[in-house]
Amino acid sequence: RESAYIIPDGVATLSDNSFENCRDLTSVKIPASVITIGEGVFFNCSLEFITVDSANQNYSNDEHGVLFTKDKTELIQYPINSKEAAYIIPEGTLSVKADAFHNAGNIERIVVAKSVESIEANAFFLCNKLEFVHIPESVTEIGEKIITNGAYICSESENCFAKEYAAANQIPFRICGNHAATGITLSDSEIEITNKQPCQLTAVVVPDSAADRSIEWSSDNTAVATVDKNGLV
Repeated sequence: RESAYIIPDGVATLSDNSFENCRDLTSVKIPASVITIGEGVFFNCSLEFITVDSANQNYSNDEHGVLFTKDKTELIQYPINSKEAAYIIPEGTLSVKADAFHNAGNIERIVVAKSVESIEANAFFLCNKLEFVHIPESVTEIGEKIITNGAYICSESENCFAKEYAAANQIPFRICGNHAATGITLSDSEIEITNKQPCQLTAVVVPDSAADRSIEWSSDNTAVATVDKNGLV
């Protein structure tokens, strides 16, 4: 059983479903030699990250380990065991391929870029924690069964194909903002530490509708105080 696999250099084609259901596979590296990736190659693999050799002329990955075509116009595969709760599809993407997020177990919020024109079948199917997918007006083609499990579709406008699709498929639809974070609120704006006793800070991203609610803690003067990734000072 391999948890990480480096596809040998010289391999040119990854055939349809070639790694399907490899549940022990958590990371994979695609060499520069790969020219063609078939359908469902990494379907239902427990991937946390996909890496593509930077010299590959046909495919690439982003900083989240998501597999794209080289020009990043097609999102092919999201690593379904990624620990991230939110993903914002980058501008420039034109299509989300079939089953791209299928079975992603931790994803809760997905914002589709305004450049996207099509979302293929089962793209966000069986994402058990998914709350919503924000679909902009630019999307004019949506395949069957893109979401399940009570998630809703939202958009900034009622005049969009996403609303028609939601109504036709009995999916809840809401009007919403752009899901951008505008700030954070801290449990304490000032703290006093005595006898080197640690202090736990908490922070909340606002507004509640923000897609990316992740927080990175840091100290601008570690000689005075340090803080860990959980906000413990």
